[in-house]
Amino acid sequence: EDRVDAISLMHSQVDSVGGQPVM
Repeated sequence: EDRVDAISLMHSQVDSVGGQPVM
């Protein structure tokens, strides 16, 4: 589902910053 993809992407970005949401 799109929602799952969006959440996965968000988690990926959060990890990239070190636990801080990019949005």
